[in-house]
Amino acid sequence: MDSHPGKIARQRIFWLMVLVLVGFISAMIMEQYAFQLQAVVALVFFIPLLSGSGGNAGTQSSTVVIRGLSTGEIEMRDLLKVLRKEMATGIFLGVGMGILAAIRAVILNKDYLLAVTVGIAMIVTVLVATTLGAVLPIMFKKLKLDPALMSGPVITSIVDIVSIFVYLQIAVYMFR
Repeated sequence: MDSHPGKIARQRIFWLMVLVLVGFISAMIMEQYAFQLQAVVALVFFIPLLSGSGGNAGTQSSTVVIRGLSTGEIEMRDLLKVLRKEMATGIFLGVGMGILAAIRAVILNKDYLLAVTVGIAMIVTVLVATTLGAVLPIMFKKLKLDPALMSGPVITSIVDIVSIFVYLQIAVYMFR
């Protein structure tokens, strides 16, 4: 609480700038799939949902792991156990969220191919996000970086890229 905001900003700026640059990758992926987005415009409407849901699931997972690390409930040797548990959790969450997103696609867009595309992309996105949320804090701690400072922003940046790529790859397959 005694730190000056300028000092705090200097401590955070490097990684945030790196993550802005990483964020450019999402735009490059979308540019590569512009033909698919133009062919099925409704695909665009679900990109924020997928990215946001993945970021939220990954951040939740990392918060649980960071808390476990700080209380001593999770130790470095628990990586595989934590990974298995969070992957299973990610599948359960992804299926539930994927069904809900697919229902929305059917109700609003009357498009079953879009619904399947969104549903599958949600499952994969949430699975990847929870897995990253489990692994990154442990990895950062091992590298002597602050997991609380690093995990959330890194997870959301990676999940944005993965979710957009997976979603548009599935769309190419489904809508050909």
